[in-house]
Amino acid sequence: QGEHAMLVDTATADRYDTIAGYLDLFGVTALDALVLTHPHADHIGSAAALMADYSVGQVFLPDAVTTTATFERTLDAMLEYEIPAAAPSPGETYALGEAVLTFLSPPSGESFSDLNDNSIAFILDYNGVGMLFTGDMGSGMEQRILDGGFDVRCDLIKVPHHGSRTASSEAFVEAVSPSWAIFSTEEDSSDGLPKQEIVDRYAAAGAALYFTHIDGSILAEVTGSALRVSPFDPALVY
Repeated sequence: QGEHAMLVDTATADRYDTIAGYLDLFGVTALDALVLTHPHADHIGSAAALMADYSVGQVFLPDAVTTTATFERTLDAMLEYEIPAAAPSPGETYALGEAVLTFLSPPSGESFSDLNDNSIAFILDYNGVGMLFTGDMGSGMEQRILDGGFDVRCDLIKVPHHGSRTASSEAFVEAVSPSWAIFSTEEDSSDGLPKQEIVDRYAAAGAALYFTHIDGSILAEVTGSALRVSPFDPALVY
């Protein structure tokens, strides 16, 4: 959005070149914020390398710890480059230019044995278009959000936990009622994700479905107050 940029999660360490390639493609040299939804390697694996190569103004991450080398490298990079970090509370907001993030989870002052349930979830609103980012949170956390009275209706959702049946409860999908649902998936997933019943649940809710293992990269672009979602081939930019 103009001079403002934010990145949500950084995939595994071996995908850093892909991430950097996209940032360069869109002319991003600095990030206002980096949201690390939770400290699993497939969500923070490239964070340390990213912080070494790009200016990052703020890191958001949950108040959850793990003993992995990947997490330690991430913390070390934040200290080395003196990047402020915060664990946002539900209801807090953050302005990204004219866009606004409203954080939904995890609850303040609580930690959960399953790192997935510590995931930062938030809605990004821009020109009346809402996009919901969910990390890998499960259905229990979804219910906590609903019980908190948050309006989660949005145009687009990044489907929780790669389409696992541990998330995307019927109540949550109904409350979100998205027009588009994007599944972050890989071919021949060892966990068998996404689960067909979850795919069917979003389809029944009327959402157009995209899968990264089938459609590749997905571009969501807001023009005025209209959202357009489509597969994106960076080769076509040149």
